[in-house]
Amino acid sequence: GIQAAVKKEWLGASWQRCKVHFMRNILAKVPHRDKARLAEQLKQIWLQTVRRSTERLAVLLIKEYKVKYPEARRCLEEGLED
Repeated sequence: GIQAAVKKEWLGASWQRCKVHFMRNILAKVPHRDKARLAEQLKQIWLQTVRRSTERLAVLLIKEYKVKYPEARRCLEEGLED
C-alpha cells in the first residue's frame, strides 16, 4: 500500500495518519446517536501534549467501547500508533 511505497521511495521518512480520515473511519463504525460523544472523546486524545496522557485516554476509550462497538475499538487500536 501507500505506507510501503513511502518507505521504499523515501528512506527514513516517517508515516503519520491523517487525523480527519482516522476519525471518520472510527465514527463510521458507530450509530449516529453516539458519534458526537465519541468524536469529542477522540479530539481529547489528540489534544494531549504528553504521550503518556494520550495513551491513558486512549486506553480508557478502548475499554469503554470494547463490548459495545468492537469494530470502532479495533480501528482505534490498530491506528493509534500511526
